[in-house]
Amino acid sequence: MRKTINIKIFLYSLLLLIISCNTIQAGTIYSFEDGMVPAVFKAKRGVLSVSSQRAKLGSRSLRWNWIANDTLVAAPLSMNTSSIQANGGITVWVYNENPSNQKLVLWFYEYEFSTTRRCSLEVSLNFKGWRCIWARFRADMGHTGYTLRSMKWESPKSGSGTLYIDYLEFVDNVSWERISDMQYKVNNTSAELVDFVAVRNYPPQTPANIVTQEQRDAVQTLRKRIDDWHLGSGQFDDNPVFISRKNSFNSYVQTALNRVPDLSLETLPDGTVNGEGLYPMDFYNTVVDGVNVKTFRDVNEKYMIQLAYDAIKNDKASSRELILKIFDWYHDQGWADGSALGRLRFEMLRSSGFFHAAYLMRDAMTTDRYERVMKAFYWYSLFGNVYVTPENKGETADQIRALMMPKLLYAVAMQDEKQQVAALQSFKAYADNAFSPAQGYLGCLKPDYSGYHHRGPYYSAYYPDALYIGALLCYFLSDTPYALSTETYNHLKNGLLTFRFMCAGYDVPGATTGRFPTQTQILDKLLPAYAYLALATETPDSELTQAFKNYWFPATEPLKSLISRVRSDITFKNTLGEVEKMLELSLSPLPAEKNPVGTKFMPYSGLLISRQPDWVLTAKGYSKYIWDFESSSTENLYGRYLSYGHIELSNIKNGFKSYKPADTAWDWSHIPGTTTKYLTRDELNAQNNNALHRNFSDEAFLGGIAFNQTSSVFANHLHDNTFDKSFYARKSVFQFDSIYTCLGSGIKCADRNHDVHTTLFQNQKVLASDFLIVNGSPVAQNQTGLVMPFIKDNYGNAYLVRDGNVNTEFGSSFITASINHGRFIDGGKYAYQIITGISDEHMGVLYASQNNPVEILKYDEFAHVVRHHPSKTYAAVVFNASVTVNSGKLYGVNIPAIIVIQERNDTLEIAFSDPDMHRPSASDISSLSADAIKAVGNVSTIKIELNGEYEMISSDENVLVLKTVPGKTTIEYREAKAGETYRILLKLPATSVTEKEDSTGIGFRLYNRNNHVYRIESDSGSVFNYTISNLTGSLLFSKKNVMFADDISLQDLPGGIYFLNLHSEAGKKCMRLLR
Repeated sequence: MRKTINIKIFLYSLLLLIISCNTIQAGTIYSFEDGMVPAVFKAKRGVLSVSSQRAKLGSRSLRWNWIANDTLVAAPLSMNTSSIQANGGITVWVYNENPSNQKLVLWFYEYEFSTTRRCSLEVSLNFKGWRCIWARFRADMGHTGYTLRSMKWESPKSGSGTLYIDYLEFVDNVSWERISDMQYKVNNTSAELVDFVAVRNYPPQTPANIVTQEQRDAVQTLRKRIDDWHLGSGQFDDNPVFISRKNSFNSYVQTALNRVPDLSLETLPDGTVNGEGLYPMDFYNTVVDGVNVKTFRDVNEKYMIQLAYDAIKNDKASSRELILKIFDWYHDQGWADGSALGRLRFEMLRSSGFFHAAYLMRDAMTTDRYERVMKAFYWYSLFGNVYVTPENKGETADQIRALMMPKLLYAVAMQDEKQQVAALQSFKAYADNAFSPAQGYLGCLKPDYSGYHHRGPYYSAYYPDALYIGALLCYFLSDTPYALSTETYNHLKNGLLTFRFMCAGYDVPGATTGRFPTQTQILDKLLPAYAYLALATETPDSELTQAFKNYWFPATEPLKSLISRVRSDITFKNTLGEVEKMLELSLSPLPAEKNPVGTKFMPYSGLLISRQPDWVLTAKGYSKYIWDFESSSTENLYGRYLSYGHIELSNIKNGFKSYKPADTAWDWSHIPGTTTKYLTRDELNAQNNNALHRNFSDEAFLGGIAFNQTSSVFANHLHDNTFDKSFYARKSVFQFDSIYTCLGSGIKCADRNHDVHTTLFQNQKVLASDFLIVNGSPVAQNQTGLVMPFIKDNYGNAYLVRDGNVNTEFGSSFITASINHGRFIDGGKYAYQIITGISDEHMGVLYASQNNPVEILKYDEFAHVVRHHPSKTYAAVVFNASVTVNSGKLYGVNIPAIIVIQERNDTLEIAFSDPDMHRPSASDISSLSADAIKAVGNVSTIKIELNGEYEMISSDENVLVLKTVPGKTTIEYREAKAGETYRILLKLPATSVTEKEDSTGIGFRLYNRNNHVYRIESDSGSVFNYTISNLTGSLLFSKKNVMFADDISLQDLPGGIYFLNLHSEAGKKCMRLLR
């Protein structure tokens, strides 16, 4: 908050203004509220006075009635200091009554009577209303460092006019976010800022020669769908769920009507609408010079859509008149084509009220008003971007969630049919590109259906809204000439299905929440997107429908609150039509899907997801390419360790979660699964650490393999490259069924003052009397130095510690167990297993090594290797390839890699991955170069040497099998990229199956057609039947009475081995197929 005292001349002072997490140094403010022209201001030819007719701040401004060759001279003392600062400059609001093509020139001098001009800024007077100027003396005006003591504003060389000046200030640091507009230019080339002028001036696509009836009909269809989405179609008026939303909708409108007396708008004789000054969102909830300033955001959120709804749905004339008057007020206050309001970096995030209200009220506007509003619409929505062929795939989440829908609204509201066709065609191309997976650090959809914001994975905000908007656009545009492509539809569908796969209930993993660590409940707000996208096809998509129905419980929380909430937000979405679409899909006869089971590793998120029927486990790391955590001056102050190998366990049935940061007793140094230096809250506090966040490691190893539905691997070579560069840890998690084997090695830390801990769990108490079972006995008090204990926690999970001394702690809210590695360590290790939902009896049995199905073979600085005996599976994480592994079938590998090998009789199924993305990086995201941000990763060559001689049955494309030396087989893949997993199926030579021969023994040929599609052909042309089943024997699909041949696709199945069972008159045969 900022306060200053308005006086004629006030010696320079330094205050802090916190606006949207930005700090600005403030000097003297000239707001002219005392009614006197300051003595240091004078006009050489014209007249200066203080006016109450126009004001931006308070109720008065300085009026300059200028004539040709006039000069406004002033010598404010605060300019002296700001002029010698590197980023010092001027901020001021100027009102022009009569637009012209002439220029106002702001000159600055060392002394009032000096004739040497040190720097200047030209301002075009091609506007009517208020405009904001933010400019630096050096960067924008060419100042070289002299102390400036006088400014002289030169009027145009001809004519006369009136300018009003208000909120004039000389500051030591003019924001780096300032941008040029149609009135003046600044020299700011930051890649973080959009060039609004360039976007405005992009040439539109050439209008269509003719407009077809199909195109006309499409516009009417779009308008009907959008109007129904906003106002409801009446389809479910009597439905209690719809009534709940409608009641909230009416309350939303009534609240705005109750606030109408707070608006004091006056129509002046010249037709302009005068009201209190409106400011950009940086001034939200701010006091300036004793004035509680009002922002465009205030009006956008509190009045705009509500009044438009009341005017249209309730046919309220008074609301119609007021909303139209507000559009005129906006224009007068500077919300106009070409006006940047000083800076616009985040203004779009709080402008949905304007965009949606302008669209809804388009038919009620006069021609002049419509043209003014639509020009402003075009400017602020950055619509010009649709006319440019993008350099890269993708788009930022902010551009999608805040401006994608307004772009469509603008196109649909256009009145020129030919231009409208061109605009809609261009919009379709823009949207298709925006929802294409992007390379490098670009946003927001990634090839593995991760979602990016701020150059990293982000699931608590931003990306979910982008998916929402994408699905909504698909629905609006479906069955029109402007429908989004099938590829876009599939990207969005995969994005939604992946999102629900990572969620435990409605919650995203805590390690993916960015600077909102307690904001995990997200899927409920995204649920309408499943309905939109499912209904965007002629027959509702079955997968999306069943996924939707698994979460559709409108009478209970959190959906009950979602349905009863209507509010203006960054992405406006709580409409009547939103609930109607969910109700429509809920009527589908399809059953709800069962909770998904299986595994998935997302390389672009550094995230492993393992789903069992009752439990969801996620593991998250950070690396050279994925940052550690995000914070701000007030948000996520203690979350430094959120990605230090964070293992989150969630019980879907009873809601038990291992991540509970909303509890004030949560210990941020004991996040489950992490290996960290134990720090106090003050030591972790981002406010005490120079706001260092979004840091990259210099270690590239962060990867995983989702081998099949019950087996997966996660691995991360941690290195703190920011706070303590002596800290290292190599960490891995190996899943087989419900057993998760967690290994750590190479733990190093030179800090002699802090212990290093690996946290097993930090569970919130269900009851105050909760206890642990330690080595078979109940315990309800702190214990230290437990040597390799086996522990059952209060959530019913077991922790079998194979290497490490454990401390347990019973706090007021949490029970914690951690391995203490000590201080000043080099070569620290740990080994423990998590077993979900295990009985006491089975826990004791598994603790005995001879009964444990998972054998730990190695965990040192070079590799972590385990074997799962029941499935004959070896899984290896090779951190350092310079030493041969020589464990089981794996002899060695040429580069750091993750390998899983499963033996099944005479075959080997192998999955492998190079976790290194092979892209440029930096110390943190602010240090990433423009080229690094968009860089596509290089490919690498993986060579895996096996013990034994094998031949290939099938593989992913271009995986080679090389014979090197007797007794060894080398697998080579030369196109590994982006942490992807590749597979190959090998066999012993004695049982070889040759393609294009009778590979079945009963007169059939089996071909691998790549891309997980097989072809079965009958040599005799006989009729046959077949079934496909998985490793557990479950029947997946079958086909009868096949003539001659058939293609069998495994593309939609998880990776693994499947069985083809053939039945014909010639006999029966079971064949293995690799996915």
